[in-house]
Amino acid sequence: MEAAENTALDIQYMLPSCVPATPFENAGATVEALQMGEPIKREKILGLGEFMNFPGVLSTDDSVLDKLLLAKKEGKLIDGHSPGLSGLALNGYAAARIQGDHECAAVEDMQERIACGMYVLLRQGSACHDLRTRYAGKQPQMPALFGRPPAKDDFAGGASGQPPADLCGGGAGRGDRASHGDSECR
Repeated sequence: MEAAENTALDIQYMLPSCVPATPFENAGATVEALQMGEPIKREKILGLGEFMNFPGVLSTDDSVLDKLLLAKKEGKLIDGHSPGLSGLALNGYAAARIQGDHECAAVEDMQERIACGMYVLLRQGSACHDLRTRYAGKQPQMPALFGRPPAKDDFAGGASGQPPADLCGGGAGRGDRASHGDSECR
């Protein structure tokens, strides 16, 4: 974070929320709410990233709830990660103030998350190709899919594992520079 202060970019961060990601992993450390208390107060920390322990949310695990309550107390965002979650389980996850998700495998997943008050993060990255494959050709159908025109808060965009040159259209991994223009990268 200190090195980022010397750049012209406004770099902001999401604090890792689940270390390890599951109880079946060994990440070399465990991050609990107590260790998050100081860094989450920093101005450049927007919130908790990828809250993937949805089983802990739904089972009201104390250590999971402590993290969520800390983020809420500090007025920070909580970004989700809930592949395959739907129905009452998704309602419970969203009710915990988890605001968005980037794990939508189908348009129906998007609909359900938006209906729960969450936003959907559409990704284009090295391993995930949401924008080119999953939702290709769906844009004209959006009002019919959602029963209303999409709201500006329904979606956000993101890139994962992409070099900056690719994001701005100058890299070898980006074959569609003309369709996006490069004014967004200035």
